[in-house]
Amino acid sequence: MGCKFCQTPKFCNHPHPVPIESLEKVIAYYKEHDINVVVIEDENFGARRKHADQVVELLDEYGMVWGCMARADYLRKKIDEWVEMRMRPLETIRLLQSYGLGTVGYYMIGFEDDTKKEIETDIKKLAGLKLDITQICILTPLPQTVLWDEIEERYGIFEKDWHKFDMKHLVWNHPNIPPEEMEDILDRSLRKVYSRLTPIRTSFRVWANAYRFAGLVGVRAIRSYITRANEFDFQPEKPWLLDTGPHLHLLGHGRSSGEVLESDLQTADPEIVPASGQRL
Repeated sequence: MGCKFCQTPKFCNHPHPVPIESLEKVIAYYKEHDINVVVIEDENFGARRKHADQVVELLDEYGMVWGCMARADYLRKKIDEWVEMRMRPLETIRLLQSYGLGTVGYYMIGFEDDTKKEIETDIKKLAGLKLDITQICILTPLPQTVLWDEIEERYGIFEKDWHKFDMKHLVWNHPNIPPEEMEDILDRSLRKVYSRLTPIRTSFRVWANAYRFAGLVGVRAIRSYITRANEFDFQPEKPWLLDTGPHLHLLGHGRSSGEVLESDLQTADPEIVPASGQRL
């Protein structure tokens, strides 16, 4: 949606919404396997407002606990409605916190006009927001983006090791802050926003909300989520959520051309069929 640092427009320049019917099949499958929490990682969630509304209604219908990344203008108009539906989305910070909902913030340091003093001042304000989760990154130009072209032309990109293009290292010639100092600022910034009280505050909110909205049933549900998360096998011999039969069913974020029908997948040879409908 116009971000200069984002590569998404290059590899998905004509996105299409996943059909609601397909999403319902996935959500129904989740519920069948006792998966009750969904996180929507599409940073443009809400750009297609009618489709986003339908997704929210579907999640509510199945009683899912969910969170999302979304445009603030869309969220501002929807937060009251979603809370009435007893849902848990993201919204502007104070309004979310007034409802006792979780908050996640993404913050970037190292813009060309930034100075050490200005960043430190901003981080104090960021810490004062008391977010549950705060992600802080160093401004990093990525290939095929507008930001890459601008920084390469104005300042130059010196780093050749792609491992350092991880948002934790300064890879270009910043006019005010050298690389080592920028990385030190990042370390201090993360320590500032994550005080010793942060996990206690977040845990209290989660347990309090569980009791507030569902009483002892809610408390038992949270305890069940935590227990199952701690027991989860991240390296199973046989992934139980995947179909290990002769067919692999894929659900892409969108389709640029063609469409994969369920009947096509059922009759396909044991090959991977991507969202474009072309066999690999």
